[in-house]
Amino acid sequence: MRIILASKSPDRKTLFKTLYNNFEVLDSKFDESIISCKSPKKLVMALAEGKCESIFNSTQGERCVVGADTVVCVDNKIYGKPKDAEEAKEMIRSYSQKTNKVVTGVCVMFDKGDGIETKIVFSNSTTIKFRKIYENEIEDFIATKEYVNIAGACSIEGSAGKFMEKVTGSYHNILGLPTSQLYEILKQENLI
Repeated sequence: MRIILASKSPDRKTLFKTLYNNFEVLDSKFDESIISCKSPKKLVMALAEGKCESIFNSTQGERCVVGADTVVCVDNKIYGKPKDAEEAKEMIRSYSQKTNKVVTGVCVMFDKGDGIETKIVFSNSTTIKFRKIYENEIEDFIATKEYVNIAGACSIEGSAGKFMEKVTGSYHNILGLPTSQLYEILKQENLI
């Protein structure tokens, strides 16, 4: 069976390697702008489903495709990847002394060769409590350019980790793929 990760995220690829040794990575090129939801959970699930379906429908035979999308929420605002340094600064400023939520949607589609297509869509949420973040720290962080292509402008693994006081929930979810929850679903469906 072909195992396909429908994501170009390096973090997701690394996490997916903990589940499968041999898999393909295909970029769905799904147009995310066609999805509009006010609910972070519904948004990431719809985006994950769109990415996954795009790859699934362009392939044939026995295959399992996994797509995912992640957003960050603070004060009822949904943050994806920042467009530029200014937007990244605004995001980081908004985290100071607050708790944000990282929400990842995952879609698994598979056909075990019997012509029956199955789709499972789920989400996972993790909260991060931030300490007070000072303006000079924001400027120093922006200079690292770590915010580029990162939902919410910062990664727990990078230098922004020093702003984070407490994490509640899946650490891997923050990186873009809740591997424990995904593993349980794949195992239940005899895909692992």
